Amino acid sequence: MADVGDLLARLMKHRTSRRRLLGAAIGAGTAQVISAGGASTLDLVSLAFGDGGYPHPERGPILPENLQYRQHQGGDDPFALPGLSRDASSKVHLPALASDRDFPPPPPPPAPASGRPDWSGDTLLNVMYRADTNKPLAALTIDDGWSQRSEILDVLKSRDVHATLFVVGKLLARDPAFVRRAVAEGNEFGNHTYDHRDAPTALREGTFTYQIRQPEEALRSILPGETLKPYFRPPGGGNYRDVVVAAAAEGYRTILWSVDPQDWKYPLSPGLVAPNTSSGSIVLNHFNATTAANLGAVIDAVREQRGIRFVTLSELVR
Repeated sequence: MADVGDLLARLMKHRTSRRRLLGAAIGAGTAQVISAGGASTLDLVSLAFGDGGYPHPERGPILPENLQYRQHQGGDDPFALPGLSRDASSKVHLPALASDRDFPPPPPPPAPASGRPDWSGDTLLNVMYRADTNKPLAALTIDDGWSQRSEILDVLKSRDVHATLFVVGKLLARDPAFVRRAVAEGNEFGNHTYDHRDAPTALREGTFTYQIRQPEEALRSILPGETLKPYFRPPGGGNYRDVVVAAAAEGYRTILWSVDPQDWKYPLSPGLVAPNTSSGSIVLNHFNATTAANLGAVIDAVREQRGIRFVTLSELVR
């Protein structure tokens, strides 16, 4: 595995290759601490993206001899973690292994389950909105899981369609019968945090690790051979670079969508989905009563009007 200190030095020297080197660090499972100052992988992240892509002001350079985070304007540090301390100048210092103080390192990733892609490195840092394919396929993704879980599965089974379900972790834990049935019928799960906590807020609070690891534990406690990786969808969506990088460090790629009928606000209908769906589309839906009532008609319309068949994310990218 690449030495983190060496990667940091190369990042500082070769500005044009910072993103590629960061991908290599994440792909190698980098969780070790740089001896000069106790910097974690997040320091590499700040170097790699410090001059663009963040929804907050640039932090400035982080040097090996002076590893510290600048205080975010407004008092909130998007990389806030348990154990941070501030000196008299209000600069934030990250003690060695601060990111591991409350949580052990993630377990070794399992072998890809059910044909899931074995993404790593740079690929995990690229937010996915749709797949690059000419096959007449689109991914059907369904979020949250607050209600109508069984009803949605009934519709999918009646149409012989499989979907990727981004159900919050606490609902997975509460409904093992739903989890077992969904997987047995050919569906798969992705990570949508443990309790639908806003991902940038979780980063600021230092709870992101909990939010992203607990759902995986919940699923494996029910079906030990299954995994949520490598699919992560932050609640509410949003292409926040901090979140994308933090998720990638845990082995997840951020999955958004290309078709959004806003079925959490308006009743789902074929007219909101079929005209906008094409090969490679990722369609966003939610578990709720109107979607359960109308999803079958949407599936039929997309198949009849567009010649597109709905599949899981894993089948779409295979």
